Amino acid sequence: MEISTLQIVVFIGTFLLMVSVGIAASYKDLVDNIFIIDRALAVSMILQLLIVPIVFFIFLNFIFDLESNIKIFLMILALSPGAVISTAFVSLCKGNVFLSIKMSAIVTLISIFSLPWILSVYVSQFAINNSDASININLITIQILVLVILPFFLGSFINRNNFIQNNFLRSVKYFTKGCLVFVIILGLNYFNLKDLAIYLSIIPYMLLLIFFLVISAYIICRLSSVESKDKITIVLETFMQNLAVVLIVVMTVFSEVEKFLPYMIIWLFLQNLVGYIIYFMRKQFS
Repeated sequence: MEISTLQIVVFIGTFLLMVSVGIAASYKDLVDNIFIIDRALAVSMILQLLIVPIVFFIFLNFIFDLESNIKIFLMILALSPGAVISTAFVSLCKGNVFLSIKMSAIVTLISIFSLPWILSVYVSQFAINNSDASININLITIQILVLVILPFFLGSFINRNNFIQNNFLRSVKYFTKGCLVFVIILGLNYFNLKDLAIYLSIIPYMLLLIFFLVISAYIICRLSSVESKDKITIVLETFMQNLAVVLIVVMTVFSEVEKFLPYMIIWLFLQNLVGYIIYFMRKQFS
């Protein structure tokens, strides 16, 4: 598959995916409550917009010995909002689903500006050596707006009166799962057995990052006296990113996108693994 074809497929798939996510959201609840900031939302925003990037920055630049391009890729993960997968795990773990959707919507809105600017500063100041990254702030901003923000709210607006029946909503859920399977197949297509050792070597680094994010989120939630449903929601949202946003940004930043698809699959596998571990240990978060 040529890169240009890959871009077209990803752009169309991302747009349709975000429309389907928006359809499953409540337009009225979002409009009425999106700017109401309670304790749980404030804690979640602090974690996603401040703590997560700081944790990644410290580990990538002072602890981990990784090549520049992988550092940039991981920073893209750190700066990306949550969606789809995190909300699914929040529902599975009996967390606050609306908080998950609301948090994803707000952080995604903020990421239009924060992600390209912070990434640009990071690349120019800390990861410039041996990197082939090219940060086009305007292009990243436009793509997040057109392919993520607008279709999400479009889908929510389409179902503003909740006229879409449950049968169709189930089809929407199957579609989102299908998109996830497509991403996995796409990533596996670019796995190179010759680089298996390299792929395996990144797993401890990713697991350590996820571990510190979970611990940080749990401690801050405990200190903030967040309710148990909100607590498990915040913990899951902290380390589960919207891979559609990650892929869009990676395709904009790097010329050889296929090199990073296997790393996306590894991160997807690890965050799902940790998500299921939290599911089985969810009483510990109450």
